[in-house]
Amino acid sequence: MQQQRGAGGSVVGGIAGALLGSQVGGGNGKVAAAAAGAIAGAVVGDRIENNGRQYNNGVQEQAVRQCRNVDSFESRTIGYDVTYEYRGQNYTSFMNRDPGNRIRLRVSVEPDQY
Repeated sequence: MQQQRGAGGSVVGGIAGALLGSQVGGGNGKVAAAAAGAIAGAVVGDRIENNGRQYNNGVQEQAVRQCRNVDSFESRTIGYDVTYEYRGQNYTSFMNRDPGNRIRLRVSVEPDQY
């Protein structure tokens, strides 16, 4: 036999929590503390009153008749292969960010080894 869920504990707990919370702070802080106390008191009172009772919250369990695997793919950009021209030669470089239509180059000069 299913028992009815009691509401008295949450009402009494909410009132007690609001009274205790209103003793804290001042102004808007007092109102916020009273509201938080009312919520906490209602939850505690409900748990105390309804502890151990079996009740139906509208939740049902049902056996699964069919299930299937679903493959999910996501396309993400991880970098850019950038091709640019410098002094008549093409170069390609991988970059983590989109460089836009211009890139800065670091040019170094080395002696020619004959």
